Amino acid sequence: MDAYIPVLGKIDEKKEELFTRKIKLLNSPLDRLVVFIHSQGGEANVASRVNYEVDNLFHQTIVFGGNVSSAAAIIFAAFEKRFAFKDSMFLIHPCIPPKGMERLEVFDKFDKEVWNFMSKRMKISYSDLAILAKKDQKISAEYALEIGLVEKVFDSSYMKHKEILKKEGLVL
Repeated sequence: MDAYIPVLGKIDEKKEELFTRKIKLLNSPLDRLVVFIHSQGGEANVASRVNYEVDNLFHQTIVFGGNVSSAAAIIFAAFEKRFAFKDSMFLIHPCIPPKGMERLEVFDKFDKEVWNFMSKRMKISYSDLAILAKKDQKISAEYALEIGLVEKVFDSSYMKHKEILKKEGLVL
């Protein structure tokens, strides 16, 4: 049995609960976790907890990305197989402190941990990823492929993700 999760919108505790519920459905080592992410981000602490869950699974994990920004990009990087569409966009940036709070050293430490985690799964060094993140600019699917954030770009729009997932045998 595969567990499919459409992650649309803000990364928050409701999304974390969704991941936890779906992961519990995985029983056999042959089961897969398949996720489609289209999110402008959300809470980085939630993304880190979801990452831990995904990274420690003994099941195949597959993710497809539409627009994947901020906290969503952290989650995206945890998956074994990562795919995008020709019009997908990604954003990796430094952690933004909560409203009204100044940027403390703890945020720098968090950035280092996240970028180190991500760079180990990509074809880009930690230092180059840190430079990219500090630019705070969206990157294309093609560039994401070049730096190893994705392993394949589908010649289709993310708006047709259900069609692609069905064709790949990942969603009925």
